[in-house]
Amino acid sequence: MTKPTSSQPIVSGTGAINTRKSLSETLFFIRGLAIFSVVVGHVIGDRTAGIRQLYLPDLWQLRDLHDFIYSFHIPIFFILSGAAFILFSSSTSSFFSFAKNRANRLLIPLLCWAPLHSLLWYFEAGRPFSWPESLTAIFSPNLIFWLWQLFLVSIVSYLALRILPTSIYFALSILLFGLSFWLKDSLADFFYFNWFYVSGILIGWRINHRTTLPLVRFSPLWLLAAAGLIFVGMVAIYFYTPVAYPNITRAINGAIGFLGMYCIAIFSHLITAHRSRNRLHNLLVSIRRFILHLGKLSMTIYVMHGFFSTAARVVLMEWNITEPSIQLAFGILIATLGPLAVDALLRPRSRLYLYTIGEASN
Repeated sequence: MTKPTSSQPIVSGTGAINTRKSLSETLFFIRGLAIFSVVVGHVIGDRTAGIRQLYLPDLWQLRDLHDFIYSFHIPIFFILSGAAFILFSSSTSSFFSFAKNRANRLLIPLLCWAPLHSLLWYFEAGRPFSWPESLTAIFSPNLIFWLWQLFLVSIVSYLALRILPTSIYFALSILLFGLSFWLKDSLADFFYFNWFYVSGILIGWRINHRTTLPLVRFSPLWLLAAAGLIFVGMVAIYFYTPVAYPNITRAINGAIGFLGMYCIAIFSHLITAHRSRNRLHNLLVSIRRFILHLGKLSMTIYVMHGFFSTAARVVLMEWNITEPSIQLAFGILIATLGPLAVDALLRPRSRLYLYTIGEASN
């Protein structure tokens, strides 16, 4: 079996440029949907954070929405990263160059933001602040823990694909994924999330030489219907999988959730590709551009949205507004637009800011 490589274009000539651009936008679109789901999930929170802590007894609607989002959102980011690794990373880059890129992209934001998130966690939970615990949060981060995992699985995959036969590495990843259900702590997380990254590699490898994007020949209505059916299936899996096995729910919903978001991305691509001047078309184009923007700034949103959602909740509490729908809508709005505003303000002016979100090397 041939090893995956990104050194060859999807197709040759102008078609390669157009297809690669469409593929890049598709992945950014999915990332935009995924990061928005992260924002919604964190605005809702659990019993010690987010707006759920405001209500006694716990509101089952918020609880189920939060837990449903957590059943798919992190695996989707690993799948996206694995696909991007195959499709857009240079296969001729040295290990040092690749590791440096991953460190700049993932570890630097972790080092910069983990202590601040620790402060936020102390504030949310009402715990006494501790500087030692805040600094050790870099090695055991709460809200942004998966940056460590993504760095590790990307490094291991880079090395494994150059040392092992591809089929052996994929088989080993499946074996370790199964083993993760019997282990605990960081090793279990690594084995578990590694499989989603490898799944992304398989997807990227599969479509690397296609002349068109998968499913692009389908009718937009069929794609929308497929996405709807997938969503219904995800809800059913969430409700009917035993609560004691959340990783099984996450494994299934993460995989089919990626497929559902891909269907939505292709639907959006097909609908907005036609040149039209009616209001509905213009609205859909604007929505697509906004979601693409969210995807391109996903790291900024990821590391900042918690601070804005907390601020929004505190402001509404000061105004004695505790209506759940208002708390949720206002929290999502501020947690989404706040990081975008900060980015618009600092990106042209501060290299330090770019450094903290992993983009200083660009």
